Amino acid sequence: MVSGLAACTPAGLHARSTCAALRGGIGNLGELSTHGVDGELFDKEPMTGGRVPTEWLRGEPDEEQWPGHERFGLKPPPPKDGRVPPGVERVLELCGLAIAEIHHDADLDHVPPQDYRVYLGLNELEPAPLVLDEVCRQLGGEPERFTLEASGRAAGLSLLERAVKKLRSGTIQGALVGGVDSLIRQPMAEKLDGEGRIRSATAPEGFNPGEAGAFIYLEDAASAQRRGRTAYARVSAVAVAEEPSAGTDKPNRATGLGKALRAARTEAGLQAMPLVVCDLNGERPRAHEWMLAATRALGDLHGREEVWHPADCTGDSGAAAGVVDLVWAAMALHRGYAPLARALVWGASDGGLRASAVLDPYR
Repeated sequence: MVSGLAACTPAGLHARSTCAALRGGIGNLGELSTHGVDGELFDKEPMTGGRVPTEWLRGEPDEEQWPGHERFGLKPPPPKDGRVPPGVERVLELCGLAIAEIHHDADLDHVPPQDYRVYLGLNELEPAPLVLDEVCRQLGGEPERFTLEASGRAAGLSLLERAVKKLRSGTIQGALVGGVDSLIRQPMAEKLDGEGRIRSATAPEGFNPGEAGAFIYLEDAASAQRRGRTAYARVSAVAVAEEPSAGTDKPNRATGLGKALRAARTEAGLQAMPLVVCDLNGERPRAHEWMLAATRALGDLHGREEVWHPADCTGDSGAAAGVVDLVWAAMALHRGYAPLARALVWGASDGGLRASAVLDPYR
């Protein structure tokens, strides 16, 4: 059972504000000074992406200037930290903000560190040891209880599978599953831009990069009730697969994603189309892969198709995407505004990792 949520995204500084913004289609994408992309006439211009407005946590901008600046004909004051650090510092900052929220929402101050394991998904290029040191410092306990996976967008969902297996076997009492990434840092943006993947006039089918940190806390229903925690949703199924065409010249026929979707659907006993929450970001190959996989794995389910993708509002949040999707799906089921009775979350990394999960409202 999901009994804690946290999300720090460009759309909101915590889970509830993020989900409210996503529900209303309110985005926070704008020009970023982190990296320049080719403009219409091939001159460099700021890329468009999503940045977490961390200056609000420090009381910036001044209240006299914002909000209400339009009434007085003033421009919004520019954020003082518009240029995010190029290294792991930004990831650690976002991770810390999300950890602070999950501590409160899941009441982890009253859970001994040895009673739950921590699983954290990272970017494929992230220096995991540096992140591990900081997470250990913030959450306490021995390093052996931490599992970090640097495999990109599907990392959080892959780790969710491990956590659920441990919980079901009784090996652990609780699990903290998270993801954190920042694709707007200069090295990441330069790499993606060099591959022609960042959206610009010369790459109209690219995506807008973003950043986020997110966590969910899992425990059995009896434990959550005993602690008086909110029951957001129930994890009914999780499945992981590998796409065999990744890293090869062979065309992607969605074999891996189709396998993950089919396995999760079968385990959860889906009879009708669920709400789909995923990491689609506007790139054509990803949309094509989803189309093929959904047709094969879900095509015979009755009911309308409803697909939500947070990247519309936040930009692509990389390794945090899978957990952000889980947070939104769980909140929508809990609040009752999900348009369908069940939710399916899926993710696809730049490498071969593919994963999916089915969430149900907790009754």
